[in-house]
Amino acid sequence: MNQHKESRRISMPVVLPGVQSGVRPVVLPIVALAIAFLLPRLCMAQNSPLTPGQQLLRTYAGSDDTDAFLNEPKVRDGLKALLGDELSHLLDNLNVKGSVDLIGGQLSLDGNAPHMGTEEEAVLCVSTYNLEVSAAILSGGIITA
Repeated sequence: MNQHKESRRISMPVVLPGVQSGVRPVVLPIVALAIAFLLPRLCMAQNSPLTPGQQLLRTYAGSDDTDAFLNEPKVRDGLKALLGDELSHLLDNLNVKGSVDLIGGQLSLDGNAPHMGTEEEAVLCVSTYNLEVSAAILSGGIITA
């Protein structure tokens, strides 16, 4: 006696909200594949560590905390190396200043000495890509960069 069970395939219609009966939803598998492919990559991108320049950008772009920006180790060390003894002159000329601006990938800060606008001014730029620091001082009609 050979008993074989006969297997039958039963198909049941799947009813999706908003989809008419008999219409095969093609978009759903495509969306599911896209989510399965992209979701892990998006999660990895969100968890990747920020570069030092990106950290400065997030912290100081648009910020009024200019003293903290000037005291950031990368900024302060870059200014010391660039200006040497003229650092105090730059800081004096940044006494009256606005917020830290973001201009073309550079964090920028400009200002002037109290009551000396157009005579004693300074500007500082820090690249958010490589943390290169550049600065210029206007004093006595001469710009020193």
